Amino acid sequence: MDKETLIKVVAMIDARLSKEDLNLEWAHDDNPDFHESMPEYNFILGQRFGLNELREYLQLAIDADVAAMESNTGE
Repeated sequence: MDKETLIKVVAMIDARLSKEDLNLEWAHDDNPDFHESMPEYNFILGQRFGLNELREYLQLAIDADVAAMESNTGE
């Protein structure tokens, strides 16, 4: 994958993570009996964990690509 595509994917993941933050807030605000052991909460946390792991992996690929380009140009 080229660097521009990776950057777009990371931006999409960041947007999704922001949405999941809102989902967590909504779950707490909308349900006074909300408890962190509820399946919905665990599902959202699982999504966040997976997306964070993917974002970090892709970010490392972007950083490696940038470093390689800088090495080739002598910067």
